[in-house]
Amino acid sequence: MLEFRARLTSIPCLLDKVSSVREPARPVALEKMANTKSAAKRARQTVRRSLRNRSVVTHLRTRHKSAGSSDKPDPSRIRLLISSIDKAAKRGIIHRNAANRRKARLNKLVTRSERKSS
Repeated sequence: MLEFRARLTSIPCLLDKVSSVREPARPVALEKMANTKSAAKRARQTVRRSLRNRSVVTHLRTRHKSAGSSDKPDPSRIRLLISSIDKAAKRGIIHRNAANRRKARLNKLVTRSERKSS
């Protein structure tokens, strides 16, 4: 974070226009150099994996919002969401127990809505 501020202070015209400098919401890739080739490769792999995992989690969140947005949840959308949760848990993106907890809550939501409609 200090490096980020140091880079901005070297540009005086930018600081004159901006009253308060905001730091990035998420940490950007570290600018430190790896000591070995394998460490550099692992750093590259970590960046790629974290971007991929973040997109999967965002996809899950979007599906969850669309599945439970209405008063009566759509069972087909919930089935798709449960399938996506299973895939994410299988790949290790979310924890297995967290996936089971989410699926149980979704199934409870479906059964509760079916009881209301009956």
